[in-house]
Amino acid sequence: MQEASYICVPKPQWDEIISELDYYKKWYANRKTERYAPGTEVDNQQLAIDFAGESVIDENITSSEGNSNRKEVKTKKGKAKRLFIPADIPRKEVIVELENIPEGAKFIRYETTEVLEVTPPSVSALVIKRPVFMVPEDDDRFRYVTADYPDFLPIPKSNASASLLAYLIMSKFVDHLPIYRMVQIFRRDGIIFNSSTINNWFKKVHELLQCLYEKLVDQIQQASYIQADETTIKLARKGGAVDNYMWYYHAPLEKVACLQYQKGRAAEYADDFFLDYEGDFAQADGYAGYNHLKDRGITLLACMAHARRKFFDALGNDKEMAEYALSKFQLLYEIEEEVRSKNLDFSQIKGIRQVKAIPILKEMKSWAEKNVGDTLPKSKIGKAFRYFLKMYDRLLVYTEDGSFLIDNNLIENLIRPLAIGRKNYMFVGSERGGYWAATFYSFFATCKLNGVNPYQWLKHTLENIRSTPEENISSLLPQNFSE
Repeated sequence: MQEASYICVPKPQWDEIISELDYYKKWYANRKTERYAPGTEVDNQQLAIDFAGESVIDENITSSEGNSNRKEVKTKKGKAKRLFIPADIPRKEVIVELENIPEGAKFIRYETTEVLEVTPPSVSALVIKRPVFMVPEDDDRFRYVTADYPDFLPIPKSNASASLLAYLIMSKFVDHLPIYRMVQIFRRDGIIFNSSTINNWFKKVHELLQCLYEKLVDQIQQASYIQADETTIKLARKGGAVDNYMWYYHAPLEKVACLQYQKGRAAEYADDFFLDYEGDFAQADGYAGYNHLKDRGITLLACMAHARRKFFDALGNDKEMAEYALSKFQLLYEIEEEVRSKNLDFSQIKGIRQVKAIPILKEMKSWAEKNVGDTLPKSKIGKAFRYFLKMYDRLLVYTEDGSFLIDNNLIENLIRPLAIGRKNYMFVGSERGGYWAATFYSFFATCKLNGVNPYQWLKHTLENIRSTPEENISSLLPQNFSE
């Protein structure tokens, strides 16, 4: 009988393998949250079985007392919140009459109940009549005079109104509907048009809004402090899709954002934006494509959330050191919560950060320098230490000005719509489509930052852009829109 053979793995390498396994188990389970509660081994809610709103947890599962046979079952009943109906929604009344009113009864009041009604997108036709006059020029010749198309039509000679175009573009870039699904939705009402027709409309609207997009980019390039990030988007090619990139730029103080579609992620693509950047500060992750900006006098800020994420990923590798780091990051974010809740001005925010945040960061640096030598460079905890120390000077910059943000979470939130959209429509069909997407996502991201209804803004803009003088075109930007 042949003896079994075994491979001996050194303990440091074994720890790294276990860490990697733990990381990919979380990835496979689609666990995206980075929530961390100190001192907890198991999330009880992960062990809960949900029965019609009641969570039943077997406390014996998580008990540290191994000899306990008693099982406590706790139930938590949740009461559904009543639907909130905004006050500005149009209302109509229905009065229900009481049959067989008792003799001598006196009316006191109405008991009022509000229910929300929904009418699916309704379709109607706007008939535009333009008078035609025949004007005699001599005895045998005539010429015809016709009124121009009204300015509120974004695409003259087209049968697409501003409302239809706004609805289609918002459905694609805000609600993430592929074009073929839009065609199906309209077909249910007997409205039939081809995907190529919608694509042509998108092209025309992009051309119409290009001047407005340039104004948006100009405003961000004139900001003193911006955030930058990038994410992939698939480009359909013969033989298979390839990765192209959307570069995001966000000016937090001005509440404006823009995207630029590029073929790659090299530093040269960032130069397309930063060659005209007039500001002094840029915040990004540790990607080396931004490092050369220092040579232009731009001060780089790092993202605290990226540094924290490295230690969160290392919990399965070295729990003790990862938890220590996470507890310190938690203190830094508690300071940010404090300054936000007090509605302080920028000078006051700077003062609090200088007093409270800087000592924490300095302590973390000393601790990291002391312990980094005991970690493997390729282990999760080793990578976390080395990233923190490499980015330390940039992580410290946010304490120098109260207007700076501690992390890039705002711009990462702006990336989410694109991430959802590319799961639905998967790729852009051409580079031209990538430029369209960058333009529309830029406007809708700025709408989101300013709490503006994207459909109302786009409809208003398409109805007015042809009649707005060039010198006033900035008035149509989302941050200047009021319903």
